[in-house]
Amino acid sequence: MYSRYFILLMSFFLFTGGGRQVMFIREPAVAGTFYSYDAKELNSTIKRFIDNTDDLAIKGNIKGLICPHAGYDFSGQTAAYAYRQIEGKIYKTVVVMGPSHHAYFNGISIQPEGYFRTPLGNVEIDKEFVKRLYEKINFAGYIEKVDIPEHSVEVQIPFLQYILGDFKLVPIIIGNQSMNIVSELASALISLADDDLLFVASSDLYHGNDYDECKRKVDSAVELIKNFDAKGFHMMATKEGDVACGYGPITTVMLICKGLGATNILNTGVTNSSDVTGAKATGRYVVGYSSFVMYKEIDSASKTQKDSGKTETEKEKDKRKTLTKEEKETLLTIARKSIENASKGQLLPQVKTELPILKEKKGAFVTIEKHGHLRGCIGYIYPVKPLYETINEMARQAAIGDPRFPPLKENELDEIKIEISVLSPLKRIKEIKEITVGKHGLYIIKGAYSGLLLPQVATEYRWDEKTFLEEVSMKAGLPPYAWKDAELYIFEAEVFGEE
Repeated sequence: MYSRYFILLMSFFLFTGGGRQVMFIREPAVAGTFYSYDAKELNSTIKRFIDNTDDLAIKGNIKGLICPHAGYDFSGQTAAYAYRQIEGKIYKTVVVMGPSHHAYFNGISIQPEGYFRTPLGNVEIDKEFVKRLYEKINFAGYIEKVDIPEHSVEVQIPFLQYILGDFKLVPIIIGNQSMNIVSELASALISLADDDLLFVASSDLYHGNDYDECKRKVDSAVELIKNFDAKGFHMMATKEGDVACGYGPITTVMLICKGLGATNILNTGVTNSSDVTGAKATGRYVVGYSSFVMYKEIDSASKTQKDSGKTETEKEKDKRKTLTKEEKETLLTIARKSIENASKGQLLPQVKTELPILKEKKGAFVTIEKHGHLRGCIGYIYPVKPLYETINEMARQAAIGDPRFPPLKENELDEIKIEISVLSPLKRIKEIKEITVGKHGLYIIKGAYSGLLLPQVATEYRWDEKTFLEEVSMKAGLPPYAWKDAELYIFEAEVFGEE
C-alpha cells in the first residue's frame, strides 16, 4: 500500500520572482485533439450536443452519471444525453473518476488542491474534501506522470462547466481497479457524501476489432449496469478484458449511488464509433459508448405487497425451478438453428417465443460436442438477457466464436450434439465445505484472472473437491493452488441436450 501522500511534488507550487506562492494549475492534455482548444468553438459544440437531447424529467435526486470519454466527435453526443438531465441542478462539488491509460499503479491519484483548467476556464479543486478523503484511505496520493497526460477525467470537465457553471472538483484517477480498491474507495466516499455532491464515472464500454462483438458485449454490460449489479458488472469486465476500460470507476459510482439510496439507473444513450462514422468493416477497430443517470426516486411506491396481484399461474411459475419438456425442446431448436446459420455464414436467426419462463433473464452456456469430444462452449455467466436470446447468441458463439476451435463447418452439422446449461445466480462462498461436487459449478476471480467450470465437468472427470478447485484455478490461467486466496463463487445448472 502507498502512504497517504505517496508522491511529494516539489513542482506542485509555482513561485513568482518575489517569492509569492501561486497555486498549481493542471493544464488540459487533450484540448485540440479530443475537443476544441478554442473556448467559443468548444462552447458551441457542447451546446449543439445538449440541444440535440431531451429533458427526461427524472422524478428523483440524481446522484451519479456514467459517461464515455472518447473524442467529442465520437462520444460527445452520448455523454450529452446524460449531462442534459442535470441541467438546472446545483452541486457544490463533483467527484469525477476515470481510469489510468498511461501507467498502472496500485492505488488512486488525486490532485490535492489548485485548479483544473480547460478552454472554458479554471475549476477549483475542493481541497478540504480531498484532505478528508486522504484521511479515510491509505492508497491515495498524487502522481504527476499519471495525471498530466490523462484524458479520462479531463473530457468530462467542459460538459460540467457548461451545464453547472460554478462547482468544485475532485478528480480521481484509479490505477488498481480491483474490487477491494473500488469497494474501499466507495465506502470512504459514501461516508463523506452529502446532497450537494455529484459522482461521475468516465469510461467507454468496449475496445476491440469486432463490430458484432462490440454490440453484444455492450448490450450485456448495459443490462448489468441497469440492474444495479455492480459486482456482476465488475466480474464481467474483469473476465472479458475488452469491456469498459474504466470498469473500476463505473463500479465505484454504482456502489456509491446505491449506498446513498439511489433506486434507479436510466440508460440515456448507446452507440459505438462504427455507427457514428458509418465505417463498419470486419477487423476494423471499434469503441462502444453508453451513458447513464443514477437517481433516488421520489415517492416511489411501496413494494411490500408485490405478490398480491399475481395469478395462481404466476405464483406456480415462481415456485417452479426446472424447465418443462416443451421449454427445453424450444431452446434446443433455437440453438440448432443458430448453429446451422453460423456454419453457413448466415446471420443470427430472428427468434421469438410465447413461453414466459424463456423470456426471463438467465445466465446460460451452450456446449457443442462432436463424437463425444468438446467442439465449442460459450455462455453468459450473468442474467443479462432473456434466456431464449442468450441461447440464440451463445449457440452461434460456441459454433464460430470459441477461440480454442476453428469455426464449425456446415458438413459437421450431422456429427454434433448440443447441450444447454441454464445457470442459477452466482453465490460467493467463504468456506470450501459449501461446495458440493456434482451439484455446483465453480467460478474463480483473482486479480485480472477468472475462470469457470460447469457442474457436469467435475462429474464427467470424477474429480474430488480439491481437484475441482485446482482445475478451475488453472482454467483461469492461475497456479493450481490459487483458489486458496481467490474469490470463489458457486452456482447450479439445469443441464439438458439433444439425444
